[in-house]
Amino acid sequence: MDSVPATNLQANFENTKAYQWLQANAARFSFEMSFPKGNTQGVSYEPWHWRFVGDSNSLETFYKARNLKPTNTTN
Repeated sequence: MDSVPATNLQANFENTKAYQWLQANAARFSFEMSFPKGNTQGVSYEPWHWRFVGDSNSLETFYKARNLKPTNTTN
């Protein structure tokens, strides 16, 4: 049985106790939000999307991806 209620993946996740806990504790467990507001990749804000950056490979991959610019694939 799940003890956590289902949550739609929406920006209103930031109003939940789970989000508040992540904001306060994620870094302690080597997690960071993948797509914060105003991210350079141009991805919509996703407060539910967190990524592990606790080892050198994860951290390097995350920061390289964070600095990527969106490309226009339509001509």
